[in-house]
Amino acid sequence: RLACKVFGGAAVVPSLGRIGQENIRFVTNYLVGEGIRCVSQSLGGTLARRIRFWPTTGRAQQNLVQDVQGIGKQEVAYSRREAEAERKWTKEASSEIELF
Repeated sequence: RLACKVFGGAAVVPSLGRIGQENIRFVTNYLVGEGIRCVSQSLGGTLARRIRFWPTTGRAQQNLVQDVQGIGKQEVAYSRREAEAERKWTKEASSEIELF
């Protein structure tokens, strides 16, 4: 039997309107409609969440984030590192072509 844990829907950026509330409404309606039991939830509020999930055990850990701008900076830095790694991998992979 499938079960879930739901996190999110915070109004982190007030200028974006009611996106968080709409996300909450969607996911709760979807889960009810699909008959999926929710065993844990943390929804709404004004703080961002950082979630860690261990799929083999089903364990989840939530930390509320006070410094949203700091998270944004971390995400940008991570995206840059990933893009650079992809460029490097593509360049190295393309230089390893062997013709015979």
